Amino acid sequence: MSSPGESCCRKESLLSLVRPFCANLDLPVEPRTAVLQLLEQNFNLGDGDSSLLLFYQSEAINIVSKMWQHTITLESVNSATAQALLFDELLASSDTLEQFQGLLQLILIWTVAPPGAAGRLLSSTLKCSSQEVPLAVVTMRKSLHRIDFELDRKLFNDLCGGDLFLATCYSFITPHNELHRSGIEILKQEPATPENEELCELLLMRRQAVHLISTPYYDAFIKHLLNYQKSPPEGVNLERLDKDTLCPDDDENEVSGSSRVDDVVHQLHGAGLWSQAGSLLLASQDVYPSFENYGFCYSCSD
Repeated sequence: MSSPGESCCRKESLLSLVRPFCANLDLPVEPRTAVLQLLEQNFNLGDGDSSLLLFYQSEAINIVSKMWQHTITLESVNSATAQALLFDELLASSDTLEQFQGLLQLILIWTVAPPGAAGRLLSSTLKCSSQEVPLAVVTMRKSLHRIDFELDRKLFNDLCGGDLFLATCYSFITPHNELHRSGIEILKQEPATPENEELCELLLMRRQAVHLISTPYYDAFIKHLLNYQKSPPEGVNLERLDKDTLCPDDDENEVSGSSRVDDVVHQLHGAGLWSQAGSLLLASQDVYPSFENYGFCYSCSD
């Protein structure tokens, strides 16, 4: 508010002054961040300004400047067209894993990523000459959404030519049922697949219990589920997976809390696998063994 005789400070006028200040890479990050936070607290910013301010508030602008010796200006990011041109320019000049990971940060910061940027980034990263590339591609895919099936299948097949475990993880990160089936086939053929908490959590999210019955990995999956009945283990974070990458009925069967075990029991029971469903339910509740068969049969008769 302003006192009588004073003029109000218009948002547009203030933003026109702040943008060059935020873009000044010669200034330290802290004061720029403080100014941005003050603006966000006092103004209802539009989508465009919010995106710009988030861009400047992050370290991404500094990463771009350091990794590519490329100066970011307001004109470089003030529209979707400008962002797409910047992304294409940086992608074409990238040849290290660190640079590709820097581009991932840009995609995650922008409100709307340039069309096809995520897919092109993954494809280019996989061509990078580094032993860490397969793991990096799998990690990056967890943060990227709406990759078309043909590209995901190509990337999955490329990973199968190297590390089958990472290829399996990739298959369940994607939303594609066909790739899920391919992942199950790998688990059938690879009895030495290592027990892995993140893979087990992906299998839970994809509701793959019934398909796992025919694989050597089923025991590891159930062991993981019983060890973490209430919540995922610390250090396993799949929250960035977009809703589009979840099974259609996951909203109705959210795998959290006590429903983690209940959901798997229902999957098994619904497929006619009553023995496995009963064993899991009783194991999760520590029922005395002599009551196991009677208790489950009684519940099935209701």
